[in-house]
Amino acid sequence: MGNRYQTIDFETWKRKGYCQIYRNAVQPQYCVSFELNVTNFKKHVKENNWSFTRGSSQKT
Repeated sequence: MGNRYQTIDFETWKRKGYCQIYRNAVQPQYCVSFELNVTNFKKHVKENNWSFTRGSSQKT
């Protein structure tokens, strides 16, 4: 069957930022879930052309 994987150039990979969030995470971590209305936040992020998933911590 052979390997079906592909080597990814990490420096040019579009999802590099997402990977780094987890790669550099300190263990142990805790997960807390809650409902939050982000309507105004999302509008502000879009108006500034920021990434919605990174908008709360960094400008892109």
